[in-house]
Amino acid sequence: MHDLPSRSAVAVSVPATHAHLRHLRVLAATVAADLGFAVDAIESMRVAVDEICALAMADATDDAILTMTMESLADEVLLTGVCGPVTADPEIDPIAAQLLESGATAHSLVREGDDCRFDLRIERPAVEGSGNDVR
Repeated sequence: MHDLPSRSAVAVSVPATHAHLRHLRVLAATVAADLGFAVDAIESMRVAVDEICALAMADATDDAILTMTMESLADEVLLTGVCGPVTADPEIDPIAAQLLESGATAHSLVREGDDCRFDLRIERPAVEGSGNDVR
């Protein structure tokens, strides 16, 4: 049984440090599990969240904050976030790009002023009984 309605959102803000990435990964995994994602899809989402957040905070100042929102939509989960202030444009290396592509349908990472903004779009699993990607 899935615990979340077809449309819901949750947001969290943490200091922009690698020590706090685990909180964002746990949130992503919990929401994905509540939505009925299969174990391998949950792990792919966790990796994608870890990568996009680490990239967004790569050039964050010591007092930067990272805020991430996860929204459950009819066909997808949308993760949006902002980290700021940052001191440089974000760069996605080829390995990070592969990890993002394996865990997300689409992604973006851009600097806007002193902030780094990102989004991940991840397809929701099919409804129970269809035989697709559900527990």
